[in-house]
Formats: sequence, C-alpha cells, structure tokens
Amino acid sequence: MIKISLPSLKSALLFLAVASLVLLTIQLEAWPLLVFTLYASTAAYVYTFFIGNFGRGEQVYYYTALMLICIVSYAAIYSTVGIIDSATNEVISDFTDLCYFSVVTWTTLGYGDFRPTPEARIYAASQAVLGYAYIGIFIAKLFYWLSKASPTIPNK
Repeated sequence: MIKISLPSLKSALLFLAVASLVLLTIQLEAWPLLVFTLYASTAAYVYTFFIGNFGRGEQVYYYTALMLICIVSYAAIYSTVGIIDSATNEVISDFTDLCYFSVVTWTTLGYGDFRPTPEARIYAASQAVLGYAYIGIFIAKLFYWLSKASPTIPNK
C-alpha cells in the first residue's frame, strides 16, 4: 500500500492545476491570461514556501517545476509575438532559441544577442519581474532553512 501524505497530495494537485491552466492558455493563445496565470502560480509558490506544510524536498520540486513551466510558457509567448536576432535583424522561430531568450530574460542577464519585438517587450518585462521574485523568494527561504539548521549561540 502506498502512503501519500496530505502535503504531497496538495503539492501535486497545485502543480497539476497550474500546469493545466498554462496548457489551456497556451492552446488558446491568450497571452495576458497566461501571464496572469503565471503570476497567480507565484502566489501559490509563496504559499508552499512560507505558509504551507510542505517538506523541503517538495518545496524545491515545486519551485523547479514551476520555474520550468514559466520559462517554457514565456517561450511560447515569444513564438507568437516575436524575438529578433540582433546579428541578422530577423525574427527567430526556433524554439530552442526562444527558450534560451526566456532563460536569459528570467535571470535578467540580457546578453544582447536577441531582443524582443515591440509587441514582446511587455512580456519580457513581466518575465524579468517574475524571475526576480522567484530568485528572491528562493534565497530568502534558503537562508531561513540554513538559520534553522545552525545551532544557536546562547546569550550571556
């Protein structure tokens, strides 16, 4: 008999709900709704990290899965609104390049080899803000875990 804890079930259901909403909005090409879904999933991510009764492994799994969903979702948006190759000034359509641009935007590196079209700028900006939020929340939680794991020094 397989035992599934309630936090594991909640984490899986939360992930499935987000993934199904993302797939639906990609299928409908409803990009503003997709961005809203990704921001709402960030709220769920904050819940799992700070409020929910989830184990460390589940939190890291959910963080990684949701981060990948966001990166691929924005790549799908860029496939429609367009990304320009700075060297050739042509709109790119290779999904690998779109995912690369999405990761570079997510981490706010900005190499300059690709740039968003005017229609894609608002999506690139929203992805950069989302990337900042995810990285900041993850670092905060990492320091929280480390502070709980370290022994305390008694005051004299």
